[in-house]
Amino acid sequence: MRTGSAPRASPTDIDKVLTKARHLAAAVAKIDRLRQPGTPPVTLANLAHDCTGDPHDLDLDTLIGQRLVEAVAERAQEPMPYRPDVVRALLAWSGVPADRLSSSVVVLNLRASGNSIVDQRLRLGGGPVRAVRREVAVQQEFGRCACGSRAVDEGSDEGRGAGDLRRESP
Repeated sequence: MRTGSAPRASPTDIDKVLTKARHLAAAVAKIDRLRQPGTPPVTLANLAHDCTGDPHDLDLDTLIGQRLVEAVAERAQEPMPYRPDVVRALLAWSGVPADRLSSSVVVLNLRASGNSIVDQRLRLGGGPVRAVRREVAVQQEFGRCACGSRAVDEGSDEGRGAGDLRRESP
C-alpha cells in the first residue's frame, strides 16, 4: 500500500486532457490561418464549434479559453492580457472578433415597460445597469424598452465599439 502519493489519474482523465490539447492546437492553427490576407474573421463560438464541436468549449472563462488567449498573445509577442477589453482587442486582431450579442454592456437611461428580469433591473437601477447585449437587443426588438440615453460596452472607452446599441443623448 502506497502512502503519501497523489492519486493516479484515470485513463479517461488523461484522454480528456489530450482531447482538450488537440482542440486547443486546432484552434491555434485555425487562428494562424485567419491572419492570412483575404480570410474572413470567425467568432469565438464558431471557432469553438469548428475545432471542438461545442460552441462554448473555448469560452474565455474556461481553462482552454484562457490557454487560447495565452497562445494568441505569445504568437503576437504581446504580454498576457487580463482586462476584458484588451483580450477582445487581441482576439479581434487575430481574426476572432467579439460576439456582439454576448458581450457585456452598461446601459443608462433606458425606460422599461415589460415585466422581464431586464425590465425590473432597469426600473430598480438608479444609475448604470450592467446587462448582456442580447438582453438589451431583445428588449429593443420587441419594443419593450425606449432607448433614452446610451448603452456602452463594458470595459470600453466611452462606448467605443458599442455599435448599433449606442445612443447619444439628444
